[in-house]
This record gives sequence, structure tokens and C-alpha cells, in this order.
Amino acid sequence: MPTLYFLSGRAAADGDDDEGAALWALPPRGEAVVVARHPGGIAAVTVARNPGALGTR
Repeated sequence: MPTLYFLSGRAAADGDDDEGAALWALPPRGEAVVVARHPGGIAAVTVARNPGALGTR
């Protein structure tokens, strides 16, 4: 089962409450974790066809 990536404005478990949406990863087992955060938030994400490549804009 692949990892699910999603955008959310919720606070990270480490207490980081930076404003705006962050990119999160939800593995098949375990808790969701922040993968990328940018000041002001992330508006869109594109996942490349090749594994290991991830782009944000």
C-alpha cells in the first residue's frame, strides 16, 4: 500500500503551528508526519512519475 500525501493546515505533533497548509505523509502504518512546510503555506502539490521525486509550488 502506498503512502498518502495530503495538504492540511493542522498543527504538527511537535507543536509547530506555522501559518498555512503543510504537506503531510500518511504511511500505510503509523501516524501522519509533516514532509514539507513553507512560510505562508503550500497551495498545490505535484508528485512526479518517478519514485523519489516530489515537487511543490
